[in-house]
Amino acid sequence: MKDGRDLVWKALVDAFPDEPIPNGRSIAATDVGTEAEEETNPFLGRRWKDVSGTLCLRHWDALSWMRPDAYIYYLPAFLWTVVENYIISCSSNIVDGVLSNFISKKERWYVRSSEDRLLLLNQSRFNALIVWINYLEQIDENFAKDYKTDEVKLRIFELSEEFR
Repeated sequence: MKDGRDLVWKALVDAFPDEPIPNGRSIAATDVGTEAEEETNPFLGRRWKDVSGTLCLRHWDALSWMRPDAYIYYLPAFLWTVVENYIISCSSNIVDGVLSNFISKKERWYVRSSEDRLLLLNQSRFNALIVWINYLEQIDENFAKDYKTDEVKLRIFELSEEFR
């Protein structure tokens, strides 16, 4: 199993640089309120590689509040947290939040700024997401069914073709 984890880590490190760190007084999307600031402020100024799994689990909803550049920057920290902490219930909230970006628009009523976030993905980031999903499918026999990963992977493939 360690080899699979190593592949996920390598894919994340290769696809998501740790510089530049999103700057500004806030990494929350504009006009979203106090809750957004409370969830996202603990990430301010931190490199994604230095963000602890504990912080991601405690603020599992932070990604959904982040402006697009911050979302893409901190996404690998949350993806890695799921790999390291898959059995913890909050990790399923992270999985839901990430994969919801790839669900059809009519089903995605609760996703904030999804299109703007997806525009910041590139081929290596799409590939890293596929490596992450494949790893989770390997360690959990129900993952593919529970999260409809065939649909998610198809959507990732379609998006990666659009952005070529």
